This record gives sequence, C-alpha cells and structure tokens, in this order.
Amino acid sequence: MPNSVKHEEALVKAFIPPHRQERFLEIIAKPKKRAKLLTQLYHFDDLNSKYMVAIPPNQQNPSALVKILKAKGAGTKCYVLHVVAGLSKRC
Repeated sequence: MPNSVKHEEALVKAFIPPHRQERFLEIIAKPKKRAKLLTQLYHFDDLNSKYMVAIPPNQQNPSALVKILKAKGAGTKCYVLHVVAGLSKRC
C-alpha cells in the first residue's frame, strides 16, 4: 500500500464524520475514484466542521500556513492533499 493511501486513510479517520468514513475509504483505495474525489475538493462538504478554520487571504501561502499549523500543535511533518495532480505529497 503506497504511503499516500496510508496518509489519506488517516485523514479520513481523523476528519470525516464516522458515518461517511467507510465510503471514503473505499473511494481512496481505487485510483480512478480517488482522482474524481480530488477534483471535488473545492466543493467538499464532508469534513467535520469542528476542525475547520478560516484562513485569511493574506495567510494562504506555505510559510503562513506552517506558522498556523505549528501554533495549533502540528508536528514537524505533514501530508498535503491537493486537487492538482502531483502536488499531493508528504512534506
């Protein structure tokens, strides 16, 4: 199993409401369905809202996001899930 799938499974288990998790785990396990899901991230409404934070436009850049995440207790590593092919990766 590729590391990207392991990271995405962890994302689903952490941020998707329990009643929707099984379906999302099925989707990310299939490359074609996963690709379709990624194209829908801009309009994604299945994340658990208790984890959502509005990011001001002037802080929507990598260095500002790192500061925000660290202030919220993030560790030294992260996984980026992005709609543009090739930009989803571990950082």
